[in-house]
Amino acid sequence: MEFSKAKSVACSIAAAVSMLGFTSSASAASAPQPAVSAPEATAGRDMLTEQYSQLGLSEDQLATVIQAWEADGRLDAMDPDASPVRSEERTLATTGSLGVAGSPTHVDWFADGSIRTQTIEKPREVVPGEGSTMEVHGCTMSSSSGVRTFTNCSVVNMWGTVQIGYLASFEIVSGQSDRISWAGNGWQRCAGVTCAAPAVSIFRAKEFNGAPAVVRGTSDVSAAWGSWQVWTELQVGNDSYWQASS
Repeated sequence: MEFSKAKSVACSIAAAVSMLGFTSSASAASAPQPAVSAPEATAGRDMLTEQYSQLGLSEDQLATVIQAWEADGRLDAMDPDASPVRSEERTLATTGSLGVAGSPTHVDWFADGSIRTQTIEKPREVVPGEGSTMEVHGCTMSSSSGVRTFTNCSVVNMWGTVQIGYLASFEIVSGQSDRISWAGNGWQRCAGVTCAAPAVSIFRAKEFNGAPAVVRGTSDVSAAWGSWQVWTELQVGNDSYWQASS
């Protein structure tokens, strides 16, 4: 009897241990995995921090978008089907990847606190006769005989943790057709997704019949939840210039 009791107790303990072991393994297997890897999470936080800082946005606004990013690894601003809830015009407070301080920036806000930004770099004015524009780095603008010439100005768009940009040179001709003379040097920066180096091409080099001159940069983006294309355009016409994007 004593041996039987001991055997029974031993079997009960073994079964309990086995059950505990199984439960522990199952719990470990079902533990939620992070939305993005640690390096990608850090890269995303760095991108968002720079974007919000350059725009002079508050720490609370930044904390909201970082929380949304870390929870899901995606943001409404990255969703091609999402619509912004409001828009505003801002000026860059500091210099960084979006452009130089003082550059005008269009900002679209989404429901989760993320933003889409469009920035055309503010040019530095160069006075003819005071040195060649080739000696000045960055975006410049010179005026002569009714023509304003913009050289090497950055066009940058950012959708959450997806960012692309390129340089463009163009001319605003008073009372005549405006034109784009050059575009190139495309670049991209992404976190939590994969994005290709942007293809930059001049769609229409010269304003024609009211249609603006257009240069477009496009990049293919892929993530765990799907693939899509982002694009940003510089449009030049009617003695002005502006940006459009996906």
